Amino acid sequence: MKLIATFLLLPTLALAQTAAKPKPATAAAKPAGATASAAGCVKEPPFNPRIPAPPAGSPCAKHLYTISTMPNVRVENISPLEGPGLAERLDIKPTSFSLDYIEIKTGAGELAAPHMYYTVNYTGYLPDGSVLDSSAIQGGPYTFLYGDHRVVEGWDTGLNGMHLGGKRRLIIPWQLAYGTQGRAPKVPPRADLVFDIELISQSDKPPAPPTPKPAATTNPPLRLTIPPATSSTQPAAAPATPPAAAPATPPAAAPTPSPTTPPKPQQPQP
Repeated sequence: MKLIATFLLLPTLALAQTAAKPKPATAAAKPAGATASAAGCVKEPPFNPRIPAPPAGSPCAKHLYTISTMPNVRVENISPLEGPGLAERLDIKPTSFSLDYIEIKTGAGELAAPHMYYTVNYTGYLPDGSVLDSSAIQGGPYTFLYGDHRVVEGWDTGLNGMHLGGKRRLIIPWQLAYGTQGRAPKVPPRADLVFDIELISQSDKPPAPPTPKPAATTNPPLRLTIPPATSSTQPAAAPATPPAAAPATPPAAAPTPSPTTPPKPQQPQP
């Protein structure tokens, strides 16, 4: 599984975290750190110098869209002890954020269609300029179903209007990336992301699962065989067994004297 599955799949949707309802753009505040010109260009806040600048001659950054929210909150029953300006102190105010892009290269292929499987090369950068992830690191392009909510919202809505072969830089606010929580251990909370994306191809069919690589065939290592000890024709001598101790013999009994026989009386001679 590619690392993109770790960092882009199933992101925290920041839109669900705002607890706010969209309002007409006339009531919205301007996006922080970005200003729009009459030509539609926007001035982005400065990025870390470690993030490569777009190629010379690239057009200016523009909004793909802006989302504006008004707090769906009404403060009531305010005690006189609170004083005026409670809503301001609670930071209850409109907010807005934009998904911006720089069209680095306009592709010569067909227009990207919705709900297709897009195959892309990409490189993503964190606010500190370090690389979050890239297809080069993962060993090849990445394919995903566009608009299926399986990648961050900035990806899922940021390739509209591209042509095959085109390259685009997406400047994704944290609300359309990993939200207030971020994605430990690499993505900090409220982190804006920058992604350079090249659209290689599209298809209405999912990619075939990768073919498992056969196990490498290598010569088995030589095994050292130790010959057995030379056998003898004579059976091996049994281990010496200490002789069993002879049972103790009781001393012989004293001989019983035979009974004394009285001498036979002699017969008188005639």
